[in-house]
Amino acid sequence: MTTIMTTIKIRAPKIFSEKQKTLLNFINKYNPILMVEGFTGRKLKKNIIFRHKPLKMEARFRGHAIYADFNNNVKYLWTCICHELAHILLRNPPWYKNKQIKEIIRKDKEIGSGDGQTFKDAIEQALAILLQAACESRANIRKLKWSEWETTFDYMRVEELGRKFWRSWLKYLKNNSRYKNIDQWILYEVKKL
Repeated sequence: MTTIMTTIKIRAPKIFSEKQKTLLNFINKYNPILMVEGFTGRKLKKNIIFRHKPLKMEARFRGHAIYADFNNNVKYLWTCICHELAHILLRNPPWYKNKQIKEIIRKDKEIGSGDGQTFKDAIEQALAILLQAACESRANIRKLKWSEWETTFDYMRVEELGRKFWRSWLKYLKNNSRYKNIDQWILYEVKKL
């Protein structure tokens, strides 16, 4: 049996060539794809293209392309990959297509941040931050402590969900082999909301 490993291909202007090399070394040491796949039990089916875009302190994704500003430091760029990769993996296939999850979201669709963010979007954003936190902990960037992550959840307008998921997430990380994949854990958590 042949295993095909997905990769991250970096596309940035020449001015960032040294940063690209440093980032590739960091990716080789702490592979975000392997980490997020391990945490979710899901597999990435396509390569990721990581591109420079002057977004300042923001990152975005479209399809299997991730965009971030290469004027930021390497660890920040790496965390952008982890966070956006979490969204990509959670949507392929979409975590919210599970019948039970879909019904809970439909029933509670009015719950959101009040600024246009849907309940489904808020849950996914909280999940992406949780996955980013697990990656950052593994790469010794930031510890898995609520006090280290509360402001991130707040900034992303999902502090309440983050607080509700946090303790269960730590337990999930200690024994995620209990679950076929993260979807089972998500179902368990959204039933409690």
